[in-house]
Amino acid sequence: EVLSPASNKVIGHLPHATQADLDLALSAAERAFSTWRTSSALQRAQVLNKVAGLIRERAPAIGRNLTLEQGKTLAEAMGEVTSCVEHAEWHAEECRRIYGRLIPPRDACVQQTVLREPIGVCVAFSPWNFPFSQA
Repeated sequence: EVLSPASNKVIGHLPHATQADLDLALSAAERAFSTWRTSSALQRAQVLNKVAGLIRERAPAIGRNLTLEQGKTLAEAMGEVTSCVEHAEWHAEECRRIYGRLIPPRDACVQQTVLREPIGVCVAFSPWNFPFSQA
């Protein structure tokens, strides 16, 4: 049961994740990563911009649900949603700007480079008080 912190009444129901559910989610993320890691910076930016657009489009409903579930004011919930949109847009632009670099070597016969690339799936538990912005 999902309880409203304002009234302690049931406002919804969610299943508890089983170990099998967690394994399935991790497996799906690993499969998706195999495509994500080879996608171009432009494609990644497009995905993140689409995320930002969908969040912005659905902001009133998301904010309302955050208020119901968290007990925070609607203004604070909408602030969290707006912040999440801005983070997605910022990271979309970073996709286009994050390049490798050449490092000046001590020896002219040596070439040192840094190449930035995705390394894998991350599993995390986010805090309860700002659940949407943690995404």
